[in-house]
Formats: sequence, structure tokens, C-alpha cells
Amino acid sequence: MENGLGKLNFKDEDRELGMLLLVYGFDFSYLTGNSLSGNVSNWMITSGNSINLFGSFSGDKTFEDRVSCLGNRSCPTNSSGSTRLNINCGGEKLRVEDKEYEGDPQPGGASYFSAVDGRWGFSNTGNFLGAGERDNYIIGQKSCGVSTDTSGLYTSARTSAISLTYYALCMPKGSYNVSLHFAEIVFTNDETYSSLGRRVFDIYIQNVLKEKDFDISARAGGVMKAIVVPYTVNLNTSILEIRLYWAGNGTTSVPTQGNYGPLISAISVEPSKLLPISNSLCV
Repeated sequence: MENGLGKLNFKDEDRELGMLLLVYGFDFSYLTGNSLSGNVSNWMITSGNSINLFGSFSGDKTFEDRVSCLGNRSCPTNSSGSTRLNINCGGEKLRVEDKEYEGDPQPGGASYFSAVDGRWGFSNTGNFLGAGERDNYIIGQKSCGVSTDTSGLYTSARTSAISLTYYALCMPKGSYNVSLHFAEIVFTNDETYSSLGRRVFDIYIQNVLKEKDFDISARAGGVMKAIVVPYTVNLNTSILEIRLYWAGNGTTSVPTQGNYGPLISAISVEPSKLLPISNSLCV
């Protein structure tokens, strides 16, 4: 279930929503993209991974105000720990030049939330259409065809069937340089069926649409080519949120069914200038 509820108020419709999920026996319920309002009922919070509420609320309150997954956390006092973040999405810990990229090997799931060391985490939403039991959310290559000095970042990637969101916790307010690393490592540039694939998704940062119908290979000039897309973000809250969203465009069955949706190789975040460090709770 995704994008099918429209505007819904939990106070008025909580009973109806619960009965709907019960009667139809959904294994997973994806409420991403809706405009829900009101308080989150306890049964939804305690239902395990079967209900994903991320990105489902309207209004100006942020994600941490609605769902208790993040909780109250003490911010790290180390400057590099609270103002800089490098993630090798879907891969192991890796050092590239002067940057240490943290590993991100968790397999994920169709309705999945993971926080890493209380500093960053990700939320994944969606089953791949027609993929059967496949549903692999990490894509890896035994030998990467990406020819760059940082090709270690592009031998693996994290993907999602609907919505993939990374967030950094306890970030001091200020201006940040956010770099998103991409390479299309599934499709090919030969004369096979795999060359016909087209991956298209949207990119949001702090709930602001940055890229509509972003196509990795088109932007990079071909498949197996790396591209780093930079953004400047003025952060006025304690959480930096990077969301990749599949809006239904592009191919879905090339080279096999279930190959579509957002894909990202790495994330780099660093302050545009020196920022103050605070060890207060994330609020």
C-alpha cells in the first residue's frame, strides 16, 4: 500500500485504517507519500517492520517528531563525528584518499529502518515488482567497470523499490556541502537486452525536490561511469535527510524483472565552513 490513502487523520480514521490492513492481510504497508495527520497510534509503532510510516505526514513537523525510531540521542562531541559523514552505500568500510567511508552492509528489507552508532541511518520502503524472492537491496559487482581513482566506491550500491532515505543525526545548524555519488552498475552499454534499461528517480534533500526524473547514466554520459552530484544545504534542524524516490518512471524489467528504483553508491557530507559543536540532545 503506497500513495493510496491520500489525506488521512489518525484521530478520525485510525480504526478504519487498522481494519483495512487486517481485512486485506497486507504483508507490508507503505504509507510513504501520503499526507497523514494526527498522533501515531501505538499499534502502528509496535507492529514491527510491517508498517513503514516514513515520509507519510503533512505539515511542518519533521520525521523525528512523529515516529520514535530516532528517539532522544546525545550528540557526539567529536567534531568530525557530528559535522562530517561519509558512507559507502551498500559496501564495506573504505578509505579513499583522505576520507574514511563508513560501511553500510546491512541487507535491509521491504519495510526497514536502521540506525548506525546513533549517528546516521537509513529507511527503506518497497518490494520490487515481479522479483519473486529476489528483493536484493544491495547491488554488487565482482569487478567494477567504473574507471576512476575512487572505483572502490562504485563496486556496490544500495537500491530501493520505492523510497530510500539516509539521514545524519545531531548535525549542528549551518551550511553543508552534500555530495551524492552515483554509477549505473546494472545496465550495460553493449548490444544486449541489458543496454535498454533506464533508471529514473527523484532526489529530495530536507523534503525539497532537487532532481526530478534523475537518470544516472544520462547524467554521467553512460553506464559504468561515476558521477558526483553536489548540493549546498542550509540545515536548520538536527537531522540531515537525503531521500531517493521512485515515482514509477523508467524501465522495470531490464535485464530482468525488478531492476528499477533509486540506486546510490556513496554519500559525503562536510560543513561549508567551521561549525560550532554541541553535545546537547537532538531536538
